[in-house]
Amino acid sequence: MKLSKIFAMAIVISSMRFSTQASEITNWATKEYCELLPIKTVISEEYVEWEQFAPGNAGYSESIFIHPTDPETIFNFPDMHNTYRSIDGGTNWHTVLNSDWSARQQMSRVYGVDFSRQDENFGMCVNWQGVYTTRDKGATWEYYNQSIPGSYSAVTVDPNDDNVWYLGSGNFWDTKGNHQTLEYPHGKNNKNAGKLYKTIDGGQTWNLMYGTGIHSKAVFSEIYVSPTDPNLIIVATSYGLYKSTDGKTFKKITTIEEEDGVDRDLVRDLAVYVDLKTHETTLYTISQMRYEIIDGTIVSKGGPIKSTDFGETWISIIGDLGLDLKTLSESSADALKFIGGWFPGFFKKYFGTNLKYWDVVETLPDNFIHNMERIVVDPTDPNKIYLQQNAKHQASMFIGDVWSTSNGGENWSIATRVGTGWTTDSDYWSSIGQDSDINVDLNYVGSTYYNDIYDTQAARDLDIDSNGNVYVMFRNFVKSTDSGETWTQLDAFETSDGNWVGTGASNLPGGYIAYDPYFRDTNLMFLISGENGLFKRMDDADTVKPGSTSIKHITGSPESPAQVAFSPTDINTMYMTIYRQDHNGEFLKSIDGGNTWNAISRWYELQSSVYDGMYPKSLMVEPSDDRTIYFSNAAGITFEVSGPEQVGDTGGVYKSTDGGYTWERNIEGLPHSSSVVSLARKSATEFYAGVPAHELVTIKNSNFNGKNTISWTSVGDQDADNSIGVKQIKTNTGDFIKPQTVATIIGNGIGIEQTIENLIPNTKYYLSSIVKTQAGEKGTLYAKDLSGAVISELDFNSELGSKVKGVFFETGENETSITIGAGKKEGAGEIYLDNFMLRPAGGLYISKDATKTWEADETFPDVAQVNKIVINHGKIYVGSGGSFSGGDVSGLWVSEDNGSTWNKLFEMHFVMDIEIDPYNPDRIMVLVADENTIYQPINTGIYLSHDGGQTWDKVNKGLGNPSQVYDISFDPDPEKGYRLWGNSNGGGFYQGTVLNYVAPEVISEPDIPEVSSPTFSIKNVDKIIDNIDPGEIVTLSIIDVALPTDPEAQEIEISIFSDFMETESKIISIDDDAKGLSFEFEMPRKNVNVEEDFSFTALLKSEPDIAEVSNPEFSVPNEDHIIDSIDPGEVSDQTFSIKNVDKIIDNIDPGEIVTLSIIDVALPTDPEAQEIEISIFSDFMEA
Repeated sequence: MKLSKIFAMAIVISSMRFSTQASEITNWATKEYCELLPIKTVISEEYVEWEQFAPGNAGYSESIFIHPTDPETIFNFPDMHNTYRSIDGGTNWHTVLNSDWSARQQMSRVYGVDFSRQDENFGMCVNWQGVYTTRDKGATWEYYNQSIPGSYSAVTVDPNDDNVWYLGSGNFWDTKGNHQTLEYPHGKNNKNAGKLYKTIDGGQTWNLMYGTGIHSKAVFSEIYVSPTDPNLIIVATSYGLYKSTDGKTFKKITTIEEEDGVDRDLVRDLAVYVDLKTHETTLYTISQMRYEIIDGTIVSKGGPIKSTDFGETWISIIGDLGLDLKTLSESSADALKFIGGWFPGFFKKYFGTNLKYWDVVETLPDNFIHNMERIVVDPTDPNKIYLQQNAKHQASMFIGDVWSTSNGGENWSIATRVGTGWTTDSDYWSSIGQDSDINVDLNYVGSTYYNDIYDTQAARDLDIDSNGNVYVMFRNFVKSTDSGETWTQLDAFETSDGNWVGTGASNLPGGYIAYDPYFRDTNLMFLISGENGLFKRMDDADTVKPGSTSIKHITGSPESPAQVAFSPTDINTMYMTIYRQDHNGEFLKSIDGGNTWNAISRWYELQSSVYDGMYPKSLMVEPSDDRTIYFSNAAGITFEVSGPEQVGDTGGVYKSTDGGYTWERNIEGLPHSSSVVSLARKSATEFYAGVPAHELVTIKNSNFNGKNTISWTSVGDQDADNSIGVKQIKTNTGDFIKPQTVATIIGNGIGIEQTIENLIPNTKYYLSSIVKTQAGEKGTLYAKDLSGAVISELDFNSELGSKVKGVFFETGENETSITIGAGKKEGAGEIYLDNFMLRPAGGLYISKDATKTWEADETFPDVAQVNKIVINHGKIYVGSGGSFSGGDVSGLWVSEDNGSTWNKLFEMHFVMDIEIDPYNPDRIMVLVADENTIYQPINTGIYLSHDGGQTWDKVNKGLGNPSQVYDISFDPDPEKGYRLWGNSNGGGFYQGTVLNYVAPEVISEPDIPEVSSPTFSIKNVDKIIDNIDPGEIVTLSIIDVALPTDPEAQEIEISIFSDFMETESKIISIDDDAKGLSFEFEMPRKNVNVEEDFSFTALLKSEPDIAEVSNPEFSVPNEDHIIDSIDPGEVSDQTFSIKNVDKIIDNIDPGEIVTLSIIDVALPTDPEAQEIEISIFSDFMEA
C-alpha cells in the first residue's frame, strides 16, 4: 500500500482520538510577529536595558586571558556560557555576547586567546566549538569558521604578520573532563586530536598541516612563534613539546627526561621570556608530574624547568618546591584531619581503584610536589615565576594553590593562603620560612566556601599581564599587584554595611525571585541562587556603584534553595524548599525574616545522597489558613542549571495542614510520573497544575547526524524520482547556520516508519520532528495502530526555515505499541526530517478539592507540556511548550471566563515564565527558554507587552546570554514601575530599566487574596538540643498560655513538632479560674544513630468549636536560657520562654530524663475554657 492512501484516512480516524485543538492568535500583527520568531533573529527594543548586579564568579571557571599589548583588557570565560571583558584592569566588567542570540554555545568556555601585535583590535579565540574572531578588541566576536568545526585549545598569531595564525586542536585545558592520571598520562578524554592548522589570510581560510610529525593523538596547550624567526615554532601538547625550524615539520623534544618513550618528556603549559635588550629567549614549562610508590610512600617526579637554547638542554628550577605532608600532619590535629581526609582522594584519582591507599602507603611523603598545570613568568623580571595547580579537578592535593619564586626557582613559597590551618599551624609554617597570614581577599563566598582548614576550592587558572600583575581564578577572581604578597578580589564591590554589588562578571547560578505577595513591604525581595544560597535585596549600592543594586548574602542559608514563601499572617515567617545538597528533601522555616533557617520536617527520604534529583516548585501558604502549605514537585530537571534525574517516585502536589511538619502527597488523577512544575491557587479549594511531558521514549536512529535511515522502514515505491536517504543541509533553526545531516525524502507517496513498543496504555503522546521543506512541498507526520489505521496526522510545510512540528495521539486501553512515521504528501521536491522525539504529553489539570484529586482540564487546548500558570484579577494565564514541541502547540494562553474558553496571546516554542505587573495588569512579561537540543531555537529571552498581550516587544538588551534567564519579575513597589528584575542560571541577578517610563493614570490594586488570621498562634518556638542519643527522654513544659475570650471555648490543642522526635499532642481543658498552666511531656528521641541538633516548634491551635474566636492574645516574655552538660538521670527545673527561644542541651546520654519548663505565659480570659493541649515532636526523643 502506498503511503498516500494511508494519509487519506487520517482526518476521519484521528478525530476519534482528540478533544481540544490548539487555538490560534487572533491579532494579525501579533500572529505575523510570532510567525517570524522561529526563523529570523529579531533585534531587541532599545527602551529596556538590563544590568547585572550579582557578585562573583561563584561557579566553575578555568579561563582568564589578558590582552598581550594592553594589560587593562582582560577576558573571563566562566563555565555557565557567559563571556566577560574588562577594559580597566578588572574593576568593571561587561558581557561581550550578543543578547539577541539564543544559543547557549556562544563564545564561551574558551581555551585560548591571542591578538595581533600590529592591530590590537584584531584577535582570535578558540573553544570546544571552533575559532572566533574579533575586530574591536574583543567587544564583539564573530561566530567560528564553519569549515573547521570542532574543539581547539591553542591559537597563536605570528608576532610579525597578523595574516598568519596557527590553530591547535583538542581540549587540553578541560581540566575537569580531561585531566591526567597514571593510566591516562595524555588525558582521560581527548577530543579532536592531532590537528594543526595554519592561515595566511587572517582566518578567511585554514589549511590543515599534514606530515607535521606531531603525534596523531596529541591535543595542544600552547603554540609559540619566534618574533625573530617565523619558522621557529614550539608547540606544547599532551604528548610533549615539539619544535620546528622550517615552519612545517616538527620533532619532539626528548631532552627533558633521561628515558625516552611515548609517555616520557610530557609537559604542562609553556611560557616564554624574551629579553628585550639581548633578545635572548628562555622557555619555561612543567615536566608533567609523575607519582610513584617507593618504600611505602609517594615520590614526586617532575616539576618546573627552563631552557635557554630552545629545548636542547633543560635546567631544573624545582629548588625547594614541595610540601612535607608528614611533618605538617604532625603539627596539629586539624592538619592531620585535613591531610588524612584529602590525600587518599588524590591517591585514588591518580593511581585508580586497583590499588588501595591504606594497603600501600605507610608514610606520608616528606616532599610532595603538586600536580602543577600552569606556569607564568613576570615579563618585567624573569626571576619571578608563578605556578598553579587545580586539586579540585586535577589529580593533585590541596594546600598550596599558587606557588611563587622571586629568585628564579631556588626558593618557592605558597603565594595564596586561605583557611584556618594557616593560623593553627603557624608554628610549622614559620619553621620552614613560609608566611602564614591569610592574604586572599574574598567576597561573600568567603564564609561559605573558604572556611575549611585549608582551601578546597582550588585555583582554576593563572595569568600575568605585561606589568607583572598576576591574576588567579578561584571561586573568586583575584589580582595581585605586589608579586603575590596580597590578593584583591575583582568580583564585587562591598558597601559600608557589608552588602555586595557585582562588578559585572557573575557566574552565579540564579534561581527564583521572591517578594511578599501581600505587599506588606514593597522593598522586600529575595533572590535565590543554586549552590550559593539566599540573597536579600538592599538599598546601599549608590555608595559604591551608583544606579546599581546591592544584595546581602544570608550567611548560613542552605546551599541550593528551590523556593521561599511568606506566611500571610506574619511577614517574618517564611518557608523554604530545597533543590539539592544540604537539607535536600527537608522543609525549612524562618521566623526572623529569612536571616536564619531551621529544618522542621522531611517530606522525602533520600535514596542515595543529597544530590538526589529534587525539583520542588510553586511553594505557597494558604491565605485563609496559614497552617496549610502547598508545593509541587517535578519528576525531573525542568529549568534548573543542572541536576540529576529524580530518584524514586516523588512527583505531585504536597500539602501540609499543620504548618509544614507533616505532609501528604496528592497525585490521584495526575498522569504518568505525576510531575507538576507549576501550581496555581484559584480559591481555597480550586487549584490548577501544570504537568510537563514525561521522559523521552526511545526512537532508534532518531536523528541522522552522520547516519543513514537504517532503523526506519521505507514506505512506498522508490525509483529514480522517489527516494529516501540522508543529506547535509544548512539549517537555520538557530542563530548560527551550520551543516546538519538530515533524512531526505524526494518525490511523492513515500516515507519512513518505525514501530515503537513499551508504551503506556490510555496515555496521550506527542510525536515531534524538526522539519523543513522546499518551496511548494508538503510533508506529514503521523501515528498508526498496528493494524495500519492512522490514528493521528499532521501536514506541514516549512519552506522558510527549520521548525519543530508535532502530532498528538492516544494509546488505547491495552495498547502498548504504535507505528510512527513521516512522508511526502504533495510535490515532487524534497522535505527534510531530523531529531524525532516522542514523549507522554503533559497538560493543564484542575483540582476542586484542595489538591486531593485531579483531572485534565478538557477546555484547555492540547499541549505537550504546561510550564507556568498565573491567576491574576480573574484571568488565568498558562505558558506551555518546550524545545521538542512546535510553536503551534506552545505559547501563552489566557482565559477571561473562568476557564471556559481560551485565547492565545503569544506563540513561541517554550514559554517558561509569565509575570503580570501587580499595579497594571495590561503589562505582561513572558520568558522564552530553550532546552539546549541539537538545533538551537532562536529569539529566546524576555518579551514585554503593554496592552494585555495584544502586541509584544523583545527586550533582551544587556542580558548577555538570554537562553539562561530563569525567572523574571516586575517590581513590587508601585512607585517603581520602571524597574524589572531577572535571574539567570549562569549570570546571577539583573535589574532592568524601562527608559522614559510613564506611569499609568490609574494604578490598580494588587490582586491579593483575603487573609484570615489564625485563631491561635504560639509563635515559632525554635529550640535546639544537641547530641541526644536514641531513646533518651527529654521533658518539655509550657505554662501560662493566654487563652481566647470566646465564652464557648472549652479546650485548645497545643502541638510541638520536630523532625527528630516523635509527635506528641495534648488537649488542655480550660478552667474558669485558670491563670497559669504547666504542661509537661516526656519526649523520647527516635531511634536515629547519629548525633546532630534538632529543633522543635510549638503551635497552639483551636478545636473547630472555637474557630471563630477573634483577637486572641498571647503574651510571652522573651528570655533565653541555656542548659549545659546534664548528667544521666539529672532533672533540670530551668525554664524558657515561648518566643524565639534557643535552648542548648549538651551531651545527654541514652535514657537520660531532662525536664524543661516554659513559664510566665499569660492565659486567655475565657471563663469557659477547661483545657489546652501541648504537643512536642522530635526525631531524637519519643513523643
